[in-house]
Amino acid sequence: MITLFTLPKPFVGHIGMIQRNAIQSWTRLHPDIDIIMFGDEQGTAEVAAEFGIRHIPDVEVNEYGTPLMNGYFRRAEEVARYSRMCYVNADIVLFQDLLEAAAKIDLPKFVMGGRRIDYDMEKSIDFANPEWAEILRGDAARDGTLHDFSAIDYFVYPRGMFGEIPQFALGRWYWDNWLVYRARRLGGALIDASACVTAVHQNHDYRHIVHMATKGESHNQGGIESFANRRLVESIMMTLEDADWQLDESGLSRICRKTRWHLLNEAALQAEIREFPTFLREPLVWIARQQWDRNWTRRYAELLAERPELIRSGRAFAA
Repeated sequence: MITLFTLPKPFVGHIGMIQRNAIQSWTRLHPDIDIIMFGDEQGTAEVAAEFGIRHIPDVEVNEYGTPLMNGYFRRAEEVARYSRMCYVNADIVLFQDLLEAAAKIDLPKFVMGGRRIDYDMEKSIDFANPEWAEILRGDAARDGTLHDFSAIDYFVYPRGMFGEIPQFALGRWYWDNWLVYRARRLGGALIDASACVTAVHQNHDYRHIVHMATKGESHNQGGIESFANRRLVESIMMTLEDADWQLDESGLSRICRKTRWHLLNEAALQAEIREFPTFLREPLVWIARQQWDRNWTRRYAELLAERPELIRSGRAFAA
């Protein structure tokens, strides 16, 4: 059994509808599932009460009002009923295969995630229909799009897996890629469960992302909070493409992918773990980091046009 926790956006309009879909799907995973909803956004307390979910309104936030990941994860572990945790974004519909997959893992240190299916959801799920799960899985498989390895929307892991977490702004770039790196850096298994866990991401807009100094007017996530998140990362970063284990219907097995991305990250990771001499370790880490940093000016073009003073600090960081 797991403790599942999330921090939803306001329950209004389309985003409110899809979050209700997601949360109701979680309540059907198992009668003893432990679910915690954080935050005090509009409708959160009411939805938690409606579905009998624990609600913790107080969350540490940054200057823009965005929740900080370190305090949020720490608090979830403090109040969790179970030793296995699952963070999940509030727009992800889950099915019982999540618990079935987690039950197959008998490792002391691990993080399990999987690729999501992006799907346009225009109406509420009819949970009164006993075949709702089969219908949605079929529709998403037919009309949805399998996302790449970079976005990770759920993490199953044992309590205490990550240790101290930087003050990342939740829901902006990089924090999830740091988490999977952190798991491997601490000797944990990174498990890709894409083959046996279906996670349906209900597509939505990103108007909630802070763009410059104004909340709710972002054109993309390349704003000041993502820029700040990147500067908190002093290491390489990873995606599910860097998983060293995979989980499918036959069980858990080791894998080694051969892509350029993976090989560069793996070389840098092993240099850190094995404490290679500085003259070897630093070049390997720098080369691996360039997969993320070499195009930083293009990624943050809108931000840098408004805040040119950040260009110098960005160049120094990416160097």
